[in-house]
Amino acid sequence: MATLGDLPEHLLLDVLSFVPSRDLILSCRLVCLHWRALVDMPVLWKRKFQQKGKDSDEKELKAFYILCHLEKNLISNPCGEEGLDFWETRTSPEGQDPPDKRREPMCRVGAHKRRRGAAANSLMLCRRLGIKSQWVTLKDHGYWDELIDEINPTIVVKDWYYYTHRCYYRLCVKLLSAEFAVLQEYCSGDEYKCDLKDNEWREVSCTFNSCPPGVRHILFQHQGQHINLSHSRGRMRITKSSITVGPFSSPFPS
Repeated sequence: MATLGDLPEHLLLDVLSFVPSRDLILSCRLVCLHWRALVDMPVLWKRKFQQKGKDSDEKELKAFYILCHLEKNLISNPCGEEGLDFWETRTSPEGQDPPDKRREPMCRVGAHKRRRGAAANSLMLCRRLGIKSQWVTLKDHGYWDELIDEINPTIVVKDWYYYTHRCYYRLCVKLLSAEFAVLQEYCSGDEYKCDLKDNEWREVSCTFNSCPPGVRHILFQHQGQHINLSHSRGRMRITKSSITVGPFSSPFPS
């Protein structure tokens, strides 16, 4: 006698798409490794999410599971292990240099690997302002348009930079439409400080709660400069950049 396990995978996915979400997670997912892999497939949850129904709690549960399953860092090469792959870089125009340093070489934006097997860090070796940018298309990471527009997930952005005397750092993030119109944005402002807390890593973060409908792309841009010209090793270190999309604003449906 044929069993569910004998069904082709695409037919089994069709059957599972009609199983209540809680049963999928708490029962079907525990049957075997094959079923666990099927339940974790985004295509199954996309089908369930698009099913018409009046149960708002059921749809919220589907969205919660989808977002938790898809959650990852959307920034590629966040720490510079692959040099400057995936990043767009540029430096400030000539006029940004101090008058007495106009003859210094142009600021080099590069990657630096720490010794003793430590993780690589992105570096901005700066006498001029160095700028690194990365574009993220949500659909490329599994976040289809309907999911973003109906659930309005939370988007969290984080970055780390190494503060030394007379350094400059700024983070700008823009949520963009399909036509690249700005729907919402964040800018950390100019962090140019001369305080006593020197030589330490600092985190900069922002959270877009309930991102607006229509978001299709995210522009991540940070800029840094070390202008303590008396130090020959003056450089700005930036690392561990991240963008995550998740249901952080609301608890798991009860």
